[in-house]
Amino acid sequence: AGTAVVHLIFGSGLGIPSQGRIMAALRGAHLDVTRVEYPELQPVGATVVRAYDSDGRRLLVKVYGRDAANAAFAARAWRAAWYRGESNSVTASRLQLAEHEALAMLAFERGDVSAPRLVTATRSSTDDVLVVSEWLDVTTLAAAGDAVDEPSLDELWDLLGRTHDAGFTHGSIDRYSVALADGHAVFTDVRSASFGTDAMAVATDRAQLLVATALCGGIDTALDAAQRHLSSDDVAEMLPMLQTTILPRSLQLEVHALDLSIDDLRTGLGDRLGVEPPELAQLRRVSWGSVAMVVLMLFAVYSLITALTEIGFDSVADQYATAIWSSIAVAFILAQLT
Repeated sequence: AGTAVVHLIFGSGLGIPSQGRIMAALRGAHLDVTRVEYPELQPVGATVVRAYDSDGRRLLVKVYGRDAANAAFAARAWRAAWYRGESNSVTASRLQLAEHEALAMLAFERGDVSAPRLVTATRSSTDDVLVVSEWLDVTTLAAAGDAVDEPSLDELWDLLGRTHDAGFTHGSIDRYSVALADGHAVFTDVRSASFGTDAMAVATDRAQLLVATALCGGIDTALDAAQRHLSSDDVAEMLPMLQTTILPRSLQLEVHALDLSIDDLRTGLGDRLGVEPPELAQLRRVSWGSVAMVVLMLFAVYSLITALTEIGFDSVADQYATAIWSSIAVAFILAQLT
């Protein structure tokens, strides 16, 4: 029943538009498409297809349909409820998300940052929103794995540096959103990009890239590359953000699967600077401890009300008359300290 309610409200994340529906939408945007294919890897919030036009050109088409976009909305709302700084795009419609991605592609191209190049964006008669870009022949970090060498790591850090110098932050770096092509680094996805470079967003980008590269070449190799491209002040600003909370979900899963210790990464970076790692930035709005405290408080209130209704208020005075007030005082003080 619960699943049915979620699907009724948010739609199914598996609601993939048909090939015919996508081809009709592309032809409506004056693209002479002859064939579309579904890649195996699909992001949350959109359907990705590879399309071929009559000239043999390959295109990457991202379709923001109702089901997938609403599933992404649920994921954004969940993160916004738990983490600070996650509320900006919660209420964005799929049209706004598509417009933002298209604008980010244009901005990255103008800023000389390697990323997908926009071909067109359109809204179909079936209310799907499509963003079409050139297909990239690249090798993602996930596919490259241990083959990522020192020059490639330098290329990745140079790419991120150019991004920040151009006035943007990426916001969601994982081993699928960055790739290598002919020895050069390139972003494969910029939908989470932001305009502006506040210190926390920049530090988050750097922490995400550090973790992604550590998953490829190991902690020491990743730290060596980071030190070649970051100043001591840059590293000091990144250290409080180096935690699983700031990682995209896909990167969190890989950290767990490959048993990478974020604590070892942070400690190793601190040792190289000769400083103790600072306290982590508090990014959670709530913790499981605070949730448990609320639950316990509600249970206590429920128990008190139940007791009062059973014994009557005239018995409460008798209970207070025999109460051990010193124990009550100690309990009250402890409650304020926890």
